Amino acid sequence: MNKIKISALSIVLASLLSTSSFAFQGSQQDQNACSGDVMSLCMSAVGSFTNPNVPAITACLKANMSKLSPACRTVMSKPAPKN
Repeated sequence: MNKIKISALSIVLASLLSTSSFAFQGSQQDQNACSGDVMSLCMSAVGSFTNPNVPAITACLKANMSKLSPACRTVMSKPAPKN
């Protein structure tokens, strides 16, 4: 994968893991844990790199829970923060 796509994906993941529509506020470690899973399982859900479809990415990761890497599965299993 070329460096531009990897950089764009990093931006998407940062957006995904820091948005309130995601289950939690993700750390850099959380982003790293799920980046490979998004690339291999959910790229079709990303949409555009400048305006990622965060709900679709989240839904894709949840729908593929059994296929996620152990680290990403742990991230996706974290409870939502209490408001």
